[in-house]
Amino acid sequence: MCFCAIDIGHSPEALVSGDVRVPDARMTASSYVGSNTAPHNARIDSYNGWQPEVHERGEWIQVEFDGLMLVQAVRTKGRHDLDSNRIESYELHFSEDGGNWEAYQEPYGSTKVFEGNTDSATPVEHSLYDPKRAKFVRVFVLTWAVYIGLRFEVYGSHYSGKTCSEMELISGRDRYLLDDDLRASSYINYTTHGPQRSRLNQSTSGDLSGGWVPQHMNDEQWIQVDLGYIVTVKGIAIQGQDQSSNYVTRFKLRYSEDLETWVRHMDPESNTQSEFEGNLDNSHARKVYFKEDFFARGIRLHPSSWQQNIGVRWEIIGCPG
Repeated sequence: MCFCAIDIGHSPEALVSGDVRVPDARMTASSYVGSNTAPHNARIDSYNGWQPEVHERGEWIQVEFDGLMLVQAVRTKGRHDLDSNRIESYELHFSEDGGNWEAYQEPYGSTKVFEGNTDSATPVEHSLYDPKRAKFVRVFVLTWAVYIGLRFEVYGSHYSGKTCSEMELISGRDRYLLDDDLRASSYINYTTHGPQRSRLNQSTSGDLSGGWVPQHMNDEQWIQVDLGYIVTVKGIAIQGQDQSSNYVTRFKLRYSEDLETWVRHMDPESNTQSEFEGNLDNSHARKVYFKEDFFARGIRLHPSSWQQNIGVRWEIIGCPG
């Protein structure tokens, strides 16, 4: 396995607890004391933090992304309000498959030892001179204060490969579809709550909704985009309705190459229909990158669960050429 120097090409973003959010179940560790110090509490702004059951060199915590990412930096804190619970030095380990791991080296041939925290609250960030392509990132503990304690964030971007110029395909700077390219199963009122109001970050303006809201609240509702021609689809971003309590918490997808035959998106590992985690509130976008790219002209988003009412703003991420 080669972790070679890679051209970044994208601005870094938070990959654990930002728009690209790692689900709690994919934050794991060598051990932990109890529910308050379980791995999912290690998010950078968590009130608690991760603490292992034993305090020994080699304890670790890791995250698993949806797919390959380019890791460019890491930021750490100690446990909240506990200056004795912090890591003073650590290594970063990377893997593409969760089985084969390599420690970050800088310079090449020498494993890099990262300096940790001197108190629990002040974040310490390190940029990687050689960004790494990985699906798994592990913080490997070397030394600590009195006890091991950690909150952290990983920064980088989605790895698109060298043949893809990844962009937003509905309302991007270089590609902005017509309102007629957006359709939906139903809507309260086309003008005020129709699919054309579903563009990512669409704001409420008077009677015009910041988001698509269907007339019926059931799992048979959908919103669809016609991308014009077959493209490579990499991911999706979803957001709730602006200035409301309406957002989708889980959703499924169908896609089509001809807008007539629609195929369920299937998980390539379990061969079952995919169901994706949606939003935690109405305002923050949630980005999901697919485990495998696929080709499609049309994409349909089917809400399967929601908070209060269905409300959607969205974007498709992919390569048009």
